[in-house]
Amino acid sequence: MNLVTSKKALDFVIKNIMCRCGLPHKIVSDNGKQFESDQFTKFCTKHGIIKSFLVVARPQANRQVEVVNKILKTTLKKKLQACKAHYPEKLPRVLWAYSTTERTFIGHTPYSMTYGCEAVIPVDSTVPTHRRDTYDPTRNYALLQESLDLIEELQEQSKVQLQMYQNKTA
Repeated sequence: MNLVTSKKALDFVIKNIMCRCGLPHKIVSDNGKQFESDQFTKFCTKHGIIKSFLVVARPQANRQVEVVNKILKTTLKKKLQACKAHYPEKLPRVLWAYSTTERTFIGHTPYSMTYGCEAVIPVDSTVPTHRRDTYDPTRNYALLQESLDLIEELQEQSKVQLQMYQNKTA
């Protein structure tokens, strides 16, 4: 059995979250000892990160996670019909597809909600598109700055839309 230690959890947060996306405001986890350790707690306190724990016995607390996991499992099954042995190779592509696909209930992709702009997908580099043909680095930089200024407002609007969607489907 592969034991996840406090050090491994911290390394993961630093390498896969902070270095890629920046400092998180909040970390939501299960009640694993690695997240309750002094080392992890001190790290979060030092960086102003709020720690929040899910109640394992309450599945509605992590309903959104379960929805995403269901989507990922379904997509992986479709991708791996013929070649189940290649699961580790296919997972990054499935995650990429998920993060660059618009969510109906919020009207945006998870990628754009994180980075403030849409990802350049592989087809954009091979097929002539308006986006590619009119690319201007100076204008692009200005638009990225504007998007980053507005991302918090966009995230708040999406939270409201998500809550309305959840109320409607409950």
